[in-house]
Amino acid sequence: MFGEEHPKTADSCHEVGVTQHSLSDYTAALESKKRALDIRIKLFGEEHPNTADSYHSVGVTQHSLTNYIAALESAMRALDIRIKLFGEQHPKTAESYHSVGATQHSRSDYTAALESKKRAFDMRIKLFGEEHPCLVKNIQRPLTAAMK
Repeated sequence: MFGEEHPKTADSCHEVGVTQHSLSDYTAALESKKRALDIRIKLFGEEHPNTADSYHSVGVTQHSLTNYIAALESAMRALDIRIKLFGEQHPKTAESYHSVGATQHSRSDYTAALESKKRAFDMRIKLFGEEHPCLVKNIQRPLTAAMK
């Protein structure tokens, strides 16, 4: 109906990829998400919020496939775009710092992971306050694990 290179086509590919990811079909999810990314790059260019969202989503699936090098590249690309578009104090930028940190942790780069996750945490405190559910969840998880 809209053709291959249309924002709605990209959105549909992305949503299919999200569902495939939820079904743990990571290889198919990556293919769908990359297709969405390619369309968004053609339509919007590299420095666009939707392109950054696609890079982030691709990175999440690459991480699930344990392709940590590619996942870190995708997460870093999303972070770079989001910093340019939104600055250092934005929820999407904090989300990207957290993803970068998670991948650094999986690569056993604990010093860099701590720095990235701390940046995300500090941003979220500034943006949402200390009582926000996203912060409480992140604090409770380590405490619960420590009590076991």
